Amino acid sequence: MPRPAWKFALLSALAAWSADIAVAARPAPVKDFSRQVEVVVGGRLRETAKGQGELTVALWNKTDSAVAGPIFLVIEETGIANVQVGSHTVETSKGKPVFELLPADQELLPGGMTTSFPLAFSLPEGLTQDEANRLQLVTKVFGRQGTPDAAKMAREKQAREDADFATRGKSYNQADLDAAIALQRQVTPDLLKKPDVFGTGITEDAKGNLALRVYTETRAAAKSLPGTVGNLTVDVEPIPGGFKGGPAQNSVTFARGGQAQSKRTRDQGAAASTKSGVRASASPSLVTPVDPTQRFERPVPIGVSTFNADTATCATGTIGVRVKDPGGKLYALSNSHVWGDMGLATVGQLIVQPGQGDNNCLAQEDVNTIGILADFTAFQNSITTGPFFRPGLTFNFIDAALMEVSNSTNDVGDIVPAVGFATPTDGYGAPSSRVLPNNRINLQVQKYGRTTGYTRGYTSVVNTMVTIAGAAQNEDTEWFRVDEFLALDQYPSLGAPGDSGSLIVTLEDKRPVALLFAGGGAGPLLKTQTLGLGIAAVLSRFNVTIDDGADTDVHVGGTSRIGLTGRSAIAMGNIARRDLGDFIGTDSTGLIVNELLPPYLHDRVKPNRRPLIPVNNASGIPPGTLP
Repeated sequence: MPRPAWKFALLSALAAWSADIAVAARPAPVKDFSRQVEVVVGGRLRETAKGQGELTVALWNKTDSAVAGPIFLVIEETGIANVQVGSHTVETSKGKPVFELLPADQELLPGGMTTSFPLAFSLPEGLTQDEANRLQLVTKVFGRQGTPDAAKMAREKQAREDADFATRGKSYNQADLDAAIALQRQVTPDLLKKPDVFGTGITEDAKGNLALRVYTETRAAAKSLPGTVGNLTVDVEPIPGGFKGGPAQNSVTFARGGQAQSKRTRDQGAAASTKSGVRASASPSLVTPVDPTQRFERPVPIGVSTFNADTATCATGTIGVRVKDPGGKLYALSNSHVWGDMGLATVGQLIVQPGQGDNNCLAQEDVNTIGILADFTAFQNSITTGPFFRPGLTFNFIDAALMEVSNSTNDVGDIVPAVGFATPTDGYGAPSSRVLPNNRINLQVQKYGRTTGYTRGYTSVVNTMVTIAGAAQNEDTEWFRVDEFLALDQYPSLGAPGDSGSLIVTLEDKRPVALLFAGGGAGPLLKTQTLGLGIAAVLSRFNVTIDDGADTDVHVGGTSRIGLTGRSAIAMGNIARRDLGDFIGTDSTGLIVNELLPPYLHDRVKPNRRPLIPVNNASGIPPGTLP
């Protein structure tokens, strides 16, 4: 019996609809992305064993669209007879080596770069260095079209995650916290008029409810304070002598008797921690303890001794973190009272590592310079408008300075940035580039600084509004929107004099939280308080972002990679030097180096002393040949 026309039409529509679902569910086809994805070679071919060689490569997405995994690199030619690529298990139908540089569940976002991937080569006996230097890879890159606007979607996802970070899982919500801060601003002027009161903040009581912290010089001052303000319990914290700022002068005050602690010692302290609800997990594995006051080979780590060379003060502070501007130029951050001569410096002054306080009061600029002062905040600025400030109030909000990182040479003669992106080996490593916009009470943190090295702590008070002595020419300065931190475990303090400028990051995922700048007193469990400036405000002030090393990787321990990779290596990787003994700056065709480099690297990066391997993506492998 024939079907009615309407049933036939319905079945046809359902079949077409099902086919559309099936097509939509299938991943995008593999395509040739060689024009969109650049192959970045990180050095020269070097011999690793008899008859074997190695070099590293990475992929950089030059476009505004994401490329979805799996992303494959196909190497068609090496340019040298009898030099073959090894270490691969997959080949194209034409027998060309295939390497998977990004798995199927990941995407290479616009402007993103993969981690370095080592390629092994078989080398014929008697191959000379000059012959090896003629290596020229012919490559193709295959992948799938990524999610549209993947970078935007990733940013929006992170923004949603950060929106309620400060109050997630708390007994209060963001509206409650905002109301508490508004009340704090309202009552602080009157509280500061009371005897021996010098600051306020927002904290939690023993039950986890919001409370108003009031800082006093004496315990007796509490008698003049109310028990509650609005709906907030008043929590009084006596700090004899108050908070103090300024660099460590004329002495090395390395904590713990001069001994950096081992992983075992830290973990024992964590197990013995008695603070309820705020307890650290086991420490990351550590190698031999490092003295942060010593002179380091270039690039120097973050978290170590530094100071302004052009001041009369014999003192020292800490390199906070390496950052970069929108063009990719490298800088570093510390406090203005470390690099900015207490807010009275001159742009262009030299910055050294170690600081004079750790080098017999000598700057030795000829061998110790790591950069020049590019910008800094002066003290006691007067701002009369804005949501966080009372009209007409003289105050300082940010104690920070920006240093332009100089070029230097490492221990094997490669040109490198003078400052690296990670702490010494006994620290937390490289910070995340994803900044924490809002702090959270009882958030566990860690830091690495010149005096106390690696320490752990937690956020005890947010939105601290205090007066700090000695921060500018020994005058008292009022500070706003800073946070207080206490130490965890066996540490007496998160920081100490000389740690000024240290970057405070989260313990869980190393997200930057604050720039350490002051401290003092003795809080709960006899822990000394440490104050930090919100890092988001510091970065905004200088229009820079945290450099986690993803785009400007620095290789210190070997000779197989150039000092700068990322975008700079794309230009530098095509410079084939004829004369390795000078830095004239011409390639094999006579072009000036600046003509090959991006504008932000002009006059800043010179060719490597060793010849680099040019990359040629003009392969004829058609799409669809991958297995």
